[in-house]
Amino acid sequence: MAKKPSSPSMAFAVAQLEKNPRIAFGDLKAAADKKGLQVLPIIYGRAKKALGLQRRSAAKPGRRVAGRSPVPAPGASVPGVDRPRRGRPPKSATTPTLDGSLSQLMEAVQQAEVHRQALEQIQQILDSALRPRRGRGRPRKNP
Repeated sequence: MAKKPSSPSMAFAVAQLEKNPRIAFGDLKAAADKKGLQVLPIIYGRAKKALGLQRRSAAKPGRRVAGRSPVPAPGASVPGVDRPRRGRPPKSATTPTLDGSLSQLMEAVQQAEVHRQALEQIQQILDSALRPRRGRGRPRKNP
């Protein structure tokens, strides 16, 4: 037993699709406009589904859907994606030394000092710009 349509537009769409199952959406919409009803594409699709006229999905089970990436097998590499390896890092001859790390730290401290000085200069400029100025010349007389 079919479910009773919930709106006049849905009922109209179901009735039209029962008469002509191959009616196009544009033709259905034109007929609905003549009757003063609003038929949206979702109503058309739901009416087709209610009557069992909906086409099967084009995607077959197990096939890749457009826009989705396949899930790689564990341990398989995906081309174009650089991921760090899990586990212990490989031994290499170019291990970072303490001197290199210390020099990077000193550079960061120097840059921080330069930025701090620049911020102090900006603060001084803003303070002088926002400070109320004293009027020059004689004060105006109030009438």
